[in-house]
Amino acid sequence: PLHTWLPDAHVEAPTAGSVILASILLKMGGYGFLRFSLPITPDASHTWAWFIVALSLIAVVYIGLVALVQQDMKKLVAYSSVAHMGFVALAIASGSETGLQAALFGNVAHGVVAALLFFVVGDLKEQWGSSDLHVARVALRDKAPRFGLALVVGLAAALGLPGLVSFWGEFLALYAAWSPAPDRPVALLRVCVVLGAAGLALAAAYALRVARIVWAGEGSDAAEGPAAEPVADARGTRWAVAMTLVVVIVALGVLPHLLLGLSHAATTGLLAGLGA
Repeated sequence: PLHTWLPDAHVEAPTAGSVILASILLKMGGYGFLRFSLPITPDASHTWAWFIVALSLIAVVYIGLVALVQQDMKKLVAYSSVAHMGFVALAIASGSETGLQAALFGNVAHGVVAALLFFVVGDLKEQWGSSDLHVARVALRDKAPRFGLALVVGLAAALGLPGLVSFWGEFLALYAAWSPAPDRPVALLRVCVVLGAAGLALAAAYALRVARIVWAGEGSDAAEGPAAEPVADARGTRWAVAMTLVVVIVALGVLPHLLLGLSHAATTGLLAGLGA
């Protein structure tokens, strides 16, 4: 929750900058926990687990509430990124192999989903001149069905819909928090599971709000008057990029073992080193 500078950076950044920031650079924190904090300072990681859990809870719930009232699409997606990384930190704080697997899966999942959302929203902002949800827009489902499909898949993945890639990272994170390592604050982590489920409900609320306004072109949030702003649909390279991300989101959601199998040896070795 300390990274509230991030949404402003996304709003000002070009589309490519937002994709790189969300999909790659935002993962450095989780990578640092797994690659450096846990192996180098295992005692401190155990002692301060409750603090990491508290920060994760704030990120998931409070930032989810902030995202719910945003009027700028890019800023909303950026706030949702902070909330999703809260699940990654929560999974790491659980201290179990499932938690580490969930953190790695969540990192990759959010990278793909955020790339798709920022790609679509950034392109729409370039065409419209802004990403303000107050401005009346044409319905993407009617005027730009390809962009509409990519947006709906990205929003569905962001809210953790089963069968899509984000579901496994968030579900496994909550499962790991409910059954953490023996030396972790079990009661606090189980409270986080309940509140984390509430955070997922918030994610569903703000994702469906964007879908209602932008994809369906309806809702009281839109300004009064005809929705006359044109939008060009995705073609050529833009459509190929969007569909590649959509395929990855669906494939890893249906076949999570493709990624879990790759990370199993790494998490097992990390926990073995901590035990030693």
